[in-house]
Amino acid sequence: VSRHTAVPREDVDAYVKTRVLPAGGPSQAARVDGSGANLLLKECPSAGFCSPTKYAGTGKPGNDYKFAILRDGGAYFCHRCGGKGSWYDLRLGMSGAVPSSLEGEVQSTPRVRSGDTPRPDAAIAARCPVALFDAQGSEVKRYLNDTRGLDDTTLAVYGVGYASRKFRDGERWVDEPCATFPWIQVPGDGPASTVRLKVRSVRTKRHMRVEPAGGDWGLFGLHTVPADAAELVITEGEYDAMAVYQATGRAAVSLPNGAASLPPAVLPLLERFKRIFLWCDGDEAGVNAARKFSAKLGRHRCVVVRAPDDCKDANDCLRKDPSLVKRALDDAGAPDHDGLVSFKELRGQVLHELRHPDLYVGAPLPSFPKLTGLVKGARPGELTLLTGPSGAGKTTLASQISIDLLESGAPTLWGSFEVKNSALAIKMLRQQARRRDGLPNEPRL
Repeated sequence: VSRHTAVPREDVDAYVKTRVLPAGGPSQAARVDGSGANLLLKECPSAGFCSPTKYAGTGKPGNDYKFAILRDGGAYFCHRCGGKGSWYDLRLGMSGAVPSSLEGEVQSTPRVRSGDTPRPDAAIAARCPVALFDAQGSEVKRYLNDTRGLDDTTLAVYGVGYASRKFRDGERWVDEPCATFPWIQVPGDGPASTVRLKVRSVRTKRHMRVEPAGGDWGLFGLHTVPADAAELVITEGEYDAMAVYQATGRAAVSLPNGAASLPPAVLPLLERFKRIFLWCDGDEAGVNAARKFSAKLGRHRCVVVRAPDDCKDANDCLRKDPSLVKRALDDAGAPDHDGLVSFKELRGQVLHELRHPDLYVGAPLPSFPKLTGLVKGARPGELTLLTGPSGAGKTTLASQISIDLLESGAPTLWGSFEVKNSALAIKMLRQQARRRDGLPNEPRL
């Protein structure tokens, strides 16, 4: 988490009272130290926070109240074993996950040393931007110019390149022309360096990879940001970052994984900025990402940008009218509170669902056409409960639904607490083959 993240004292006190103390049982207790700055726990919250060899519950009075939680910020430090971590590490540990401060002690897989981290071949990385303007890169360049509305100057400034890569298409591998986007690190006052390349086909959007595997994290466009810049625009995608730069001249970078995540490794690259504009798409994933990332970066320095109603993102604004990009940035507002949702926040998401209903249709259940019509298929984010008396066919029904989803390419996960795994697998195989023990060939639902 960024050092700019501020966790209010009242949130820390309430979390310790409602979550940490009850989890510790009757022997757990907390008190405020003499300075009033720390909460001291009588015992470590769980064995996951301290080394088992050092936290043995000796019962000696001198071992009590050694686990300190900073009331302003939530960071913790154990004076018994030296374990420490952030507010997020504390909450992860309480949820049963491994705090980052103990990863090396608990996990068996050794960490990769920075000196061993793979980097893209320097000659290939340097060749890609040149190849974009050669004859071999004509299809990619035409796509970037004509479809995405990006001019040659912007492409050159950001170091976008051309490469040909093989992707699996069904049972065969095909060569596809790709755009390359360098991930950049700028360590301190040192020179910018390319740590990885994102390679994306201009023919099939889903055909994308990051090279080399296991490399460092970086930010696309970071080398374009002036050393004295106090503001930065962070967008969901590479095309959006270049659209912001081309339309306004503002410093703009893109998230490595889109709305999926903001890797902790890139946070140090963002610490120097006093104001950050977060511009994610207007769909549900983008709205949630803006809320989550602003909490991670520090709400007080983040503003959220929302594209006009008829635009999906910054690149869409650029193609329709470049002035829309500046207007959206000028209208950016403070991030919404986690527990409150305003209609202004929902507006873009609602319009997106109304205009693109095909993107929100659930996976169909061919064996149950009437059920599909009733519940609109299996839709992401929804929970469906099947209830009924013993022997009514709940397992059979759920099994057939799983088969339908698997045949459509959607993975399923079973948590079976009554039926043996082998019996369940046999049932599903028979149902798939329409054997006697499965559903009839003409489903009644």
